[in-house]
Order: sequence, then C-alpha cells, then structure tokens
Amino acid sequence: MADIGSPHIDEPYSRALFQLVHRIQPLKHLLRTGWIDREVISPETVAAHSWRLAVMAWLVADALELDSAKAIKIALAHDLAETITGDSTPFDELGSTAEERRALASDPPNISEWRVDAHREAKAASERSALAILLEGAPPQASDALLQTWEVYARDDSPEARLVHQLDKLEAFLQGCEYAAEGRLADPKTLNSFRTDSESLIKDPLPRALLRALESWYDDLNLSEGQPSARPKPEPER
Repeated sequence: MADIGSPHIDEPYSRALFQLVHRIQPLKHLLRTGWIDREVISPETVAAHSWRLAVMAWLVADALELDSAKAIKIALAHDLAETITGDSTPFDELGSTAEERRALASDPPNISEWRVDAHREAKAASERSALAILLEGAPPQASDALLQTWEVYARDDSPEARLVHQLDKLEAFLQGCEYAAEGRLADPKTLNSFRTDSESLIKDPLPRALLRALESWYDDLNLSEGQPSARPKPEPER
C-alpha cells in the first residue's frame, strides 16, 4: 500500500495541527448543560451530540441530494467554540439556577421569550471570539476551513447550514426521549421545551417527517402522565 504523501507538510505544520486537535479534547468530556439541568443520569458530552448530528447530517443531506460533506463539516464545527465558552442553554437568560431552568423547560413560555435575536447574536459574538482563541497558532489552511465552516452555520446561509440547524434540534429532542425511555430522565415533562423548539424550528419536509416519527415513537411509549404534552395537529407541509 502506498504511503499517504505530504509534500507540503513540515514539522512546524505538524506541531501546529497537533496542538489544534489537542485543544478540542475537552469537548469529549464536557457534559451537556441541558441534561445536567434535567438531572439526567450519566448525560452525554458535547462531542457525543456532535457525532450523531454529523451522522444524521450525512444521511439526510444525501437523501436530499445536498452536499453531505459540507453538512458533516458544519455539524462537526458547530459546537467547537464550546471548548472555550462551555455549554449553554436557551434558558440561561431567564433562569439563574438549574431548578429555575428545569421549571422553564417543563412549562416553556412563548418561544419568542427565549429564542431572542439579541441573545443569539450575543452568543455568536462570544463563540466567534472563542474560536479566535482556539484557532490561534493553527495552520492557516485548517484555521480558515474551520472558521469559514462555523461562519456558514452561524449565518444560516446555505441549504446545508439550514439542514444542520434543524437536525441539531431534532437530535437533542431524540436524545431526551431516549433518556426518558431508558429511565435516566428525572421528569419527562422537561422535554416540553424540546418539543416546542422542534415544532417551531423544524420546517423542511424530511426533517419534519423525522420529527413526526420521533413523536409517534415517544408517544407510543406511554411513559407516564409526566410525558411531554401531546403534539399539536400537524401543519400542512410546504
């Protein structure tokens, strides 16, 4: 078998690339804050979420004849800044404690109160600054690729980015339903915010069909009276 050639890669490049991939290691251990708030037993890490999101992006993008490589890259890059910023939840501005955020998750206010443009812009600015720190000293080719991919996601200005945004919500809701099914979620009502989020943000036909499949599967489990409220009547698909 022939060796993989690297005619343009010298020792400084290799060291810089090594330092970059070493710096993102904390994501393999950073627990998702939303699951900590919901008192999930042994919750997933940010890296675990990004991995399944990337698989979903690959398969759904292929089905839609989009650029699956681009979708995978966006999924893998979308949470890289959390290496520096840590994980956050949409309720951080409304609840200062896990108990308060858990109550908001169980009985979410109008989505306009927690999906606020100003908050989203502030989060993007914070993550952009964090990425600058994370990518400092990285090989320019790698740094530019990661930053440009993240910017596409932040601006939501490509079909692949819009797909990943929707699948990001779907993957989180799916994970919560799996935790509930496994008995690892203290209160299934805390998934109400995920259902509200998903119903509001997942609009395209195939992601929405996947959402319906997830809701049907979860509703059929009949876990308890504490399960998320019944899904609303489906809107006509556009």
